[in-house]
Amino acid sequence: TDSIARADPESAAVATMINPAVEEPPRQRFQGKVTRFHAERGWGFIDMQGTDVMVHVNDCKPEDVELFTGGQPRAGDIVNFEVEPRKDNPEHMQAKRVIGGTDERCCNTKGKGQAIPVQGTGKHFGIVKAFNTKGLGWITCQDGSKAWVELADCIGTRLVTGDHVQFDLEPSEAQPGKMQAVNVTGGTAPLDLKDAILGRDMAKMTAAAAPSAPQLNLKKNANGHLVGCVCATCASSGIAGAPPALAKMQNNPMMA
Repeated sequence: TDSIARADPESAAVATMINPAVEEPPRQRFQGKVTRFHAERGWGFIDMQGTDVMVHVNDCKPEDVELFTGGQPRAGDIVNFEVEPRKDNPEHMQAKRVIGGTDERCCNTKGKGQAIPVQGTGKHFGIVKAFNTKGLGWITCQDGSKAWVELADCIGTRLVTGDHVQFDLEPSEAQPGKMQAVNVTGGTAPLDLKDAILGRDMAKMTAAAAPSAPQLNLKKNANGHLVGCVCATCASSGIAGAPPALAKMQNNPMMA
């Protein structure tokens, strides 16, 4: 666990949750519904019989512990958990050792939808069940079986959980007794994660690229008020009244 902590604090937190160094007495577990969860920030809230309980992704057990994929909560999930007082606000509770999240972890979805898959030639089709930041994962084939997949066997684009892919199969050396997907196409993320953009950054770029609202060129009179102002100051100065264009329309018999 110490080596994991140095390399990846989030992985270390989950590893400690799954394999605690010291056995603790059983704690009471609760069930609740996730009311909201901000995937990129990694936190949200669970409704526990009318009480809001905060939940952080670091306290959620991955669906695949070895690959560190899945298990992130999403709104509507029914999850099982323990509770502890929050360190920064002991009057409120935080969920711990959470099980039941059905979403992919945000770290594994970077770049999703930001690349166009190349045309595939594989004989098999399936859906990516899980694919992590290290480029390892599983594909669920059309017959229900699972095939191991590695980034080195992906053509043109990177896989993201949920992608529909096309591939060939061969016996796996990494997973004896399993098949491995090769010549894999259909990934929706850039092959190199350095070229991928997080959703919040994409939103900022979209906002920056949006055309700015047109600036109105409003004319002002000698008092610094808008032309046509009828306030007492403009009236006493003899410049109150409708703007020239409007005055012209008002004096036009055809507009009467």
